Amino acid sequence: ALGTARRPRVARRVTVKEIEAIDVPDIPAEWMEEFSLDYAKDNKVIRRIQRELENAHFCMAVNTHGLSNATVNAAKDEIPLSVQFRSLRNDLVKKAIAQTHWEPLGATLFASMKYVFVRDEQDLKPTIKALLKMVKTTNRHEQIAEINQDLDGNQKMTVFSGGMLRDDPEIILPEDIPKLEKFPTKLELIAQVAGSVKQVPTKLAKGTKALGQKTAIGIKKIVEKMEEEGKATVGDAVA
Repeated sequence: ALGTARRPRVARRVTVKEIEAIDVPDIPAEWMEEFSLDYAKDNKVIRRIQRELENAHFCMAVNTHGLSNATVNAAKDEIPLSVQFRSLRNDLVKKAIAQTHWEPLGATLFASMKYVFVRDEQDLKPTIKALLKMVKTTNRHEQIAEINQDLDGNQKMTVFSGGMLRDDPEIILPEDIPKLEKFPTKLELIAQVAGSVKQVPTKLAKGTKALGQKTAIGIKKIVEKMEEEGKATVGDAVA
């Protein structure tokens, strides 16, 4: 009848030719003979999370329990546009990261979370800066401390979940997340190394671009030690 809402279609027509062309590689790993519409929707979200993580440089979550939408949106407005800032169900995120590089994050997820997916390492520092501003203006640490007083058991809320970098298998603890505001990028580390070790050939400086984050940090520490000891070249350091 006119004006009657039509039920949404949950299936599409397929031809016999398409059915006959299906092979084992075409069947998704999570395929089941029967599943609900809710299961299908959840599975779609899980796949989207996995695709986002494939391109992520950094991932973490922010505890938004008790915060107003206006407060959260104000922080979102200051985060770089390329950064994904999304509300996601913790159970779906845990399923998405299972048996992947990001799986250790699962142990730090709780309560209402906003997930942060940073693709470009250049966006990491401004993202952390925006989130720390929200934490400061809302007295977030005090709020969380009050909430924890009423919680039973060992599980206590924190302002941030843990975080992880794509190049590092170790989880960044919640209390260490603020340090990322001053975390140097690879290019910044290369510039520091090049400026400190002036007599190292240019090719070596260019080669460090291919190094992982932890290796680059190790080089930076070596340079700092050389400076403390008054050694200007690699030859001086190993002499």
